[in-house]
Amino acid sequence: MEAGWAVKSIASIILISSLLFRSVSATNHTVGGASGWDTTSNLQNWSSSISFHVGDMLLFKYLPVHDVLEVNEADFGMCRTINPISSHNDGETVVQLTEAGTRYFICGRGGFCTLGVKLRVDVTPSPASDEGEGRHRPPAPIPPRPPSNEPPQPPPSTLPPGSPTPTPSLAAAADVGLWRAICLMFCLYSSMHVV
Repeated sequence: MEAGWAVKSIASIILISSLLFRSVSATNHTVGGASGWDTTSNLQNWSSSISFHVGDMLLFKYLPVHDVLEVNEADFGMCRTINPISSHNDGETVVQLTEAGTRYFICGRGGFCTLGVKLRVDVTPSPASDEGEGRHRPPAPIPPRPPSNEPPQPPPSTLPPGSPTPTPSLAAAADVGLWRAICLMFCLYSSMHVV
């Protein structure tokens, strides 16, 4: 009787763990890679090599000479900046991809859009909602701050260039959720097998 209880507990823990892992499986994409949101990046090549899914986040890192405008398809094609869907100029903009579809981003300053500082992102449903095999990735860290329309602030200079910024992790949140689930399962099975 004790061995059956242990097997059921382990199977339940494995099932819950796999569900938790899939629910936090999202990726942060630093737009343009190491070069960032700039004319030195080949944004078209960069984006064509990446699969974007619902739940992923775009992190735009840029200097004060740039900004990030989300626009419609027509404005994207013509680099038109007059009526953006959203506008950001904080130097480190985070955009969450909340639904499937195509999104368009341009730099609205100094003609940079016509020089290639523009990005089309085709967002597909998240792997957790796909049937069959999804892509397996480690959980993404929580971005440093949400997007805002605040005036630009100078970028922090306390870290050496290229150093990763420490951020809390969704993996830590998943660990807490996993432990809660394990404790709940243990309590349920313990209450069933009280002598």
